[in-house]
Amino acid sequence: MGGSSAAKDHPWEYLTASALAAAINYPLWRASAIGQSGFTVTLSSSSLVGGSSTSRSILRSIPPSISPYVYAFAPPYKGMIGVVAGMTWARAAIFWGSDFGRDTLLASKYCNETMALVLPPLVVSTLVQCINMPIVRASITLQNPESKLSNTVASIRYIYDKFGFKGLWHGTSAGILKTVPKYITAIVVKDYMEDILPPADKSSPTYDRDRLWRSAAKSAAAGVAGAALTVSLTLPTAH
Repeated sequence: MGGSSAAKDHPWEYLTASALAAAINYPLWRASAIGQSGFTVTLSSSSLVGGSSTSRSILRSIPPSISPYVYAFAPPYKGMIGVVAGMTWARAAIFWGSDFGRDTLLASKYCNETMALVLPPLVVSTLVQCINMPIVRASITLQNPESKLSNTVASIRYIYDKFGFKGLWHGTSAGILKTVPKYITAIVVKDYMEDILPPADKSSPTYDRDRLWRSAAKSAAAGVAGAALTVSLTLPTAH
């Protein structure tokens, strides 16, 4: 596979895109964390802005199966800064590191194309998951509706006091099993799409738009493939 070094050549664009994706995805991540961790969500008037009789009536009519999603989209957004920052640098580092690593390995002539494609995301995503684990633990713990913790720093202190230093990395193996295959798959699919999609015609008056749609197609295919592969491996990492 030929691949493309878009992430390596445009790190700031990838960092910005990662930040936007993380911010947009935060409520869904929050709902997923609540569901996977087994937190009990009991909606109250405090879940929505206001607290009028109308809002309380609406809340009482919401089915329990939908409650986590309503809660996830409602303020306060505890831990949002930590989640968005963690996702942003993690995704940018994985894609940038995978492109850089592939090019470096191919230039060394010690690896074939398959190894050069798979090894960098395997190594980088594993390292990123290990580094990010305390933030992941703290962020998930914050999503418990019964938690009185106010922010990520307070959550990290709580976990450290209750479970010790090792407690901050509880669930790392599950996190690696969930994220590493996802990113390897996403990068392989991205590289494959780069090969099979026709390049944008530079002489076309819609060249910039064509490049945007081509990039969107690659990203969408990679994201869907990675999510589909690892959805069954998603495990809770909080107490």
